[in-house]
Amino acid sequence: MRRFFFLVVWPLLAWAASPLNAQQVPATPAQPAPIDSIEVVGASRVPASFIISATGLVIGQRPSPRDIQRAIAAVYRSGGFDDVKMDARFENGKNILVITVVERPLLASCRRRWKPPSVCRCGRAMV
Repeated sequence: MRRFFFLVVWPLLAWAASPLNAQQVPATPAQPAPIDSIEVVGASRVPASFIISATGLVIGQRPSPRDIQRAIAAVYRSGGFDDVKMDARFENGKNILVITVVERPLLASCRRRWKPPSVCRCGRAMV
């Protein structure tokens, strides 16, 4: 009886006590690739260097999703853009962060309030 316990029951107990594959702790997520280059698309009046510095992201950094959210919010807070998008592109073995912006117009509209055609008077709500 003792031999039966050690040969049959003990291996079954050891197998039943081991965790199943679905219960194993998942592996840690892969770290994002470092930024090799930053490209700005859609900026005509604002220099690309201003947008890159506003993001706070630097070349060689491994940005987390939270860092990207903060960078987009920082560019919006600068006040000159209607839309900001960030995308990553892998090209020629390098990771390129592409920042696409849509600049706000300088004037929404302008109404003439008095005679001279060369002078336009705009209120704060129109700018």
